[in-house]
Amino acid sequence: MGKVLAFAPRPRMPGPVSEEQLQLIAAGRATHAALNVTTPRTVQVGWGTLCRVFVIAMPSDGVRIYDAASIAEATPENLVLECVTPPQLGVIAVDWPCIRGITIDPGTGGHVTASFN
Repeated sequence: MGKVLAFAPRPRMPGPVSEEQLQLIAAGRATHAALNVTTPRTVQVGWGTLCRVFVIAMPSDGVRIYDAASIAEATPENLVLECVTPPQLGVIAVDWPCIRGITIDPGTGGHVTASFN
Protein backbone atom coordinates (compact mmCIF):
# COMPACT_ATOMS: atom_id res chain seq x y z
CA MET A 1 0.00 0.00 0.00
CA GLY A 2 1.07 3.51 -0.68
CA LYS A 3 1.43 6.43 1.64
CA VAL A 4 -1.78 8.07 2.89
CA LEU A 5 -1.90 11.71 1.84
CA ALA A 6 -3.26 14.41 4.13
CA PHE A 7 -5.58 16.81 2.31
CA ALA A 8 -5.91 19.42 5.06
CA PRO A 9 -5.47 22.99 3.83
CA ARG A 10 -1.95 24.28 4.19
CA PRO A 11 -0.58 27.78 3.74
CA ARG A 12 0.66 28.44 0.19
CA MET A 13 4.35 29.23 0.25
CA PRO A 14 6.54 29.91 -2.77
CA GLY A 15 9.45 27.58 -3.26
CA PRO A 16 10.15 24.01 -4.27
CA VAL A 17 7.30 21.55 -4.64
CA SER A 18 7.04 18.93 -1.90
CA GLU A 19 7.10 15.18 -2.55
CA GLU A 20 3.38 15.01 -1.71
CA GLN A 21 2.56 17.77 -4.21
CA LEU A 22 4.65 16.05 -6.90
CA GLN A 23 2.58 12.89 -6.44
CA LEU A 24 -0.66 14.84 -6.77
CA ILE A 25 0.57 16.67 -9.87
CA ALA A 26 1.70 13.39 -11.45
CA ALA A 27 -1.75 11.93 -10.75
CA GLY A 28 -3.39 14.89 -12.53
CA ARG A 29 -4.81 16.40 -9.35
CA ALA A 30 -4.65 20.01 -8.28
CA THR A 31 -3.18 21.02 -4.94
CA HIS A 32 -4.87 24.45 -4.69
CA ALA A 33 -8.12 26.11 -5.72
CA ALA A 34 -9.50 29.62 -6.17
CA LEU A 35 -13.14 29.43 -5.14
CA ASN A 36 -15.96 31.81 -6.07
CA VAL A 37 -14.03 34.23 -8.28
CA THR A 38 -16.48 36.98 -9.25
CA THR A 39 -14.03 39.85 -9.85
CA PRO A 40 -10.71 39.83 -11.75
CA ARG A 41 -7.85 38.65 -9.53
CA THR A 42 -4.49 36.91 -9.51
CA VAL A 43 -4.64 33.55 -7.73
CA GLN A 44 -1.03 32.42 -8.27
CA VAL A 45 2.17 34.42 -8.68
CA GLY A 46 5.03 32.60 -10.33
CA TRP A 47 5.16 29.15 -11.88
CA GLY A 48 2.01 27.02 -11.68
CA THR A 49 -0.24 24.71 -13.67
CA LEU A 50 -3.85 25.61 -14.37
CA CYS A 51 -5.73 22.31 -14.05
CA ARG A 52 -9.50 22.77 -14.23
CA VAL A 53 -11.89 25.69 -14.61
CA PHE A 54 -15.46 25.40 -13.34
CA VAL A 55 -17.87 27.96 -14.78
CA ILE A 56 -20.67 28.37 -12.25
CA ALA A 57 -22.32 31.40 -13.89
CA MET A 58 -21.46 32.25 -17.49
CA PRO A 59 -20.98 35.98 -18.14
CA SER A 60 -22.15 37.66 -21.31
CA ASP A 61 -18.60 38.78 -22.22
CA GLY A 62 -16.80 35.46 -21.49
CA VAL A 63 -14.27 34.11 -19.01
CA ARG A 64 -10.56 34.75 -19.59
CA ILE A 65 -7.52 33.34 -17.81
CA TYR A 66 -4.04 34.75 -18.30
CA ASP A 67 -0.44 33.70 -17.67
CA ALA A 68 0.17 36.90 -15.70
CA ALA A 69 1.45 37.87 -12.25
CA SER A 70 -1.04 40.74 -11.92
CA ILE A 71 -4.20 42.10 -13.46
CA ALA A 72 -2.15 44.87 -15.10
CA GLU A 73 -0.11 42.21 -16.97
CA ALA A 74 -3.23 40.44 -18.27
CA THR A 75 -3.02 41.17 -22.00
CA PRO A 76 -4.14 39.29 -25.12
CA GLU A 77 -0.53 38.17 -25.66
CA ASN A 78 -0.55 36.01 -22.51
CA LEU A 79 -4.12 34.71 -22.74
CA VAL A 80 -4.32 31.03 -21.74
CA LEU A 81 -8.06 30.41 -21.92
CA GLU A 82 -11.02 32.30 -23.34
CA CYS A 83 -14.47 30.79 -22.91
CA VAL A 84 -17.36 32.67 -24.53
CA THR A 85 -19.91 29.83 -24.59
CA PRO A 86 -20.92 27.69 -21.62
CA PRO A 87 -18.71 24.58 -21.38
CA GLN A 88 -20.25 21.13 -21.38
CA LEU A 89 -21.06 20.18 -17.77
CA GLY A 90 -19.55 23.52 -16.68
CA VAL A 91 -15.98 22.13 -16.53
CA ILE A 92 -12.96 22.89 -18.71
CA ALA A 93 -9.90 20.63 -18.35
CA VAL A 94 -6.85 22.75 -19.14
CA ASP A 95 -3.64 21.32 -17.59
CA TRP A 96 -1.64 24.30 -18.89
CA PRO A 97 1.69 25.43 -17.37
CA CYS A 98 1.90 29.13 -16.52
CA ILE A 99 5.25 30.82 -15.95
CA ARG A 100 4.36 34.31 -14.69
CA GLY A 101 1.25 33.43 -12.66
CA ILE A 102 -2.45 32.71 -13.01
CA THR A 103 -4.89 35.62 -13.31
CA ILE A 104 -8.62 35.02 -13.69
CA ASP A 105 -11.08 37.47 -15.27
CA PRO A 106 -14.58 36.02 -14.75
CA GLY A 107 -16.19 38.69 -16.92
CA THR A 108 -19.18 40.83 -16.02
CA GLY A 109 -21.49 38.84 -13.78
CA GLY A 110 -19.44 35.65 -14.11
CA HIS A 111 -18.74 33.18 -11.32
CA VAL A 112 -15.71 30.88 -11.69
CA THR A 113 -13.75 28.37 -9.63
CA ALA A 114 -10.31 27.20 -10.76
CA SER A 115 -7.97 24.48 -9.53
CA PHE A 116 -4.20 24.75 -9.98
CA ASN A 117 -0.83 23.55 -8.72
